[in-house]
Amino acid sequence: MDPANILIAGVGGIGCAWAHQAYLRCEMGAHLALIDADDSSFQTGETIHVLRLGHALDSMGCAALPPLAEQRMRGLSKITQRLLENTELVILLTGLGGGVGTGAAH
Repeated sequence: MDPANILIAGVGGIGCAWAHQAYLRCEMGAHLALIDADDSSFQTGETIHVLRLGHALDSMGCAALPPLAEQRMRGLSKITQRLLENTELVILLTGLGGGVGTGAAH
């Protein structure tokens, strides 16, 4: 498997933190996707993809409402399909405490 075909995806605040740490330790060239409603979870880099759930003016994020996070994630389906086009393995990291990770990873 080509390391460039591996995607480490973090969903929600804790998922993004875990995924970023895994990405930093991964020396084989995997890609990183950070998915959250809160901009503070995002990092930038050449192989980092950022998907924001919601609008830039929406300071509430998903307000700890899993159905809202799920709805917003489904709204990004065309983007996620393109992201997964050449991906062979996805490592999905999220917390399931009842917020963004719970809804968006559903």
